[in-house]
Amino acid sequence: MALRFSFTEMHDKPVLPDPLLHQANILAEQAQDAKSSRETLEQELRAEVNHPLHQKVRADLHSRRLFVYGGFALIFLLNVIFEWMISNEIYAIVLPQVSWLAIVFCIAIGIYASLCFGETTSYFSFISLNKQATNTGDTQSLSKTVSALYDRKKQHAKHSGWYFHPILGCIIAAVLLAGIYSASQARVGLLQVAGEVEEGFSHTLHLFLPVILYALEILFGMPALYFLIAMRNLTHVRTQTKELTLFRDAELVLKSSVLEKYTAYVAGLNTFNTWAQEQGEPAIPMLPVNQALRNLLNDELNYNSVNSNVDVEHNAENSDPIDNPNATMETHQMSTDDSRVNDLIDVLDSQIDAHNSGL
Repeated sequence: MALRFSFTEMHDKPVLPDPLLHQANILAEQAQDAKSSRETLEQELRAEVNHPLHQKVRADLHSRRLFVYGGFALIFLLNVIFEWMISNEIYAIVLPQVSWLAIVFCIAIGIYASLCFGETTSYFSFISLNKQATNTGDTQSLSKTVSALYDRKKQHAKHSGWYFHPILGCIIAAVLLAGIYSASQARVGLLQVAGEVEEGFSHTLHLFLPVILYALEILFGMPALYFLIAMRNLTHVRTQTKELTLFRDAELVLKSSVLEKYTAYVAGLNTFNTWAQEQGEPAIPMLPVNQALRNLLNDELNYNSVNSNVDVEHNAENSDPIDNPNATMETHQMSTDDSRVNDLIDVLDSQIDAHNSGL
């Protein structure tokens, strides 16, 4: 009696693509973290762009006013250098031990006076804009509504504290210029005794030149400080924009890798179940996906990927377009999507049909 023996060689048996789904789950979690980072950075960048200071800086940049402030900042720098040279001669005579420290202190006091004077004008103020940003929102709207209902008088809020008040700036500037004048007068007196300075224009120049330089420092310090703050703001926003671009690119790469792995997994599982059906073996169900992968598939493909065999075409046929007016729009949107999405949907439908026919 003849015997017949049929067997399937190992190299003809498809390999289960389970590692691809595990990789897709891991990459989906990484994509979810990248999405959270990108959304956080977008929120910070949106708050920075909507800040009153940035709006003012952008307006000054478009009107070319910021370039004029940059010229004033250059004049301020040259004035400080010349002021250092003149003051070094003064304090080398009056305070020979700590002459450099006295010069730095006077320059810092002059910059602080410039900051106080800058808050008096809308051209160079930036501290008041920071406080104005904190007062915007529901609280300010509620305050305006209550004032309108009860006919309250308009209150002029102080945007800057007493430590940046112009009166304090005037006092500091007066004390600074008086001290510089006193030190310059002592220096000129010593030069007269040494016979290096004579009465007349030379005496007046040596006496009032340091005072004039510190007054110019206070004057040009207002646009110089605003220019530095504006450049820092523009640089910070530009850096955040570049970081946001990198985060968005990383998120897109991870999402593309997830979809590629998942598509390969579904195609491999479909191939294996087709082979199992031909050999009379039971089909292998799909492995469950994690929450990150499920959310990614729902967001990217609008396709609910759960570990249950749902006939999508059957649900689409039973849905009434009158009850669901968005169904036609969604179907048109999915039909016009890229080929990768359509291929993934076709593979999923083929795998579901193969599994249902095996049951």
